[in-house]
Amino acid sequence: MAFIRDLSLVVLGAILSLGSNWFISFYKTRRKKQKLRASLKSELEAMDVIDNWVEQATPLDYPGINFVEDTVYQANAVELGLLSEEEASAITQFYSSAKMAQKEVNFQLEETRQGNISSDEAYSEIIDSMRTIAVNRQNAIGEIEDKI
Repeated sequence: MAFIRDLSLVVLGAILSLGSNWFISFYKTRRKKQKLRASLKSELEAMDVIDNWVEQATPLDYPGINFVEDTVYQANAVELGLLSEEEASAITQFYSSAKMAQKEVNFQLEETRQGNISSDEAYSEIIDSMRTIAVNRQNAIGEIEDKI
């Protein structure tokens, strides 16, 4: 009888230990996700200048443009797998399109400098790129907000 009681206590201890370890792991992962979402959302919201560029920029504004701040994204790219597929996809799509838009801006400016295209053509291409990333930015923020 004592053996069964002792065995029951050992089994109960093991179950409680596993349960508490699972809870702690679940809680830490949840907090990590929340911090990641908050950090990425802040970085994305700080780039609200993108929306202004689409509506207010002139061709003369573009030589100095640098609208992509990706410090948080780069530091946490490995952790994106913690987020939902929709969040990770929207976030990755934004940063990818933003990098491509930055390259597009530089390309269009160089083509204009070399006289290969008019500044109006370059401006039109740049605005199209900016509109795309403005939409992608809003989508990424929306996906994050849905999960917060």
